[in-house]
Amino acid sequence: QALPTPSLQQAFSSRHRHFEAMFDWPLPVGSLIGLILVLVVLLVILAALSRRAILFVGTGYQLKVFGFMKTRVFNGPTVVCLNPFGYRRSQLVKATPLGRMDWLKVRDMNDGWERIERGPLLLFLGPHDEVLETGTGITMSKSEYVVVKDLVTGSLANVKGPCVWFPGPHENIVDAERSRGPFTLTLSTEGVHTAIAL
Repeated sequence: QALPTPSLQQAFSSRHRHFEAMFDWPLPVGSLIGLILVLVVLLVILAALSRRAILFVGTGYQLKVFGFMKTRVFNGPTVVCLNPFGYRRSQLVKATPLGRMDWLKVRDMNDGWERIERGPLLLFLGPHDEVLETGTGITMSKSEYVVVKDLVTGSLANVKGPCVWFPGPHENIVDAERSRGPFTLTLSTEGVHTAIAL
């Protein structure tokens, strides 16, 4: 004798009830709110970590990263991926544009080495660089010159025009009137002297 077979509708209803039973786990309202708060906190932590892990540096900027042992710089435009727990803080610094007549005196604070950076360029400083002095080149005609002192040796030198004079890392203009040979030196603006034949 053949056994009665359930109809298609009964089989579907049975499977539907079984599926509902699998996910029918009553959760108290307090536990549900606690779960939502935990998820929100986790999302906030992940967002904060992602901001420390992936940093975007635009054109004309550099990213200075202060680690626990050393400092690094990344010049833009670039995307920097970092260990969010591997550094103390980061700083976005704007590069310094220098015109054709501009110069900067820079010192590396790690070894004390000083140098002159001349334009035209977009200057990205090193991880330990500090700007000591800024200025512009001095334009001199053929009848003008400057008296330059070497701050290391103390020696003096005349730089004659026509030229544009830029200082060396240890040079400075003597700001005093001096007389030498058949010329008298008259101080004008920015330490430029005009030679007048006697």
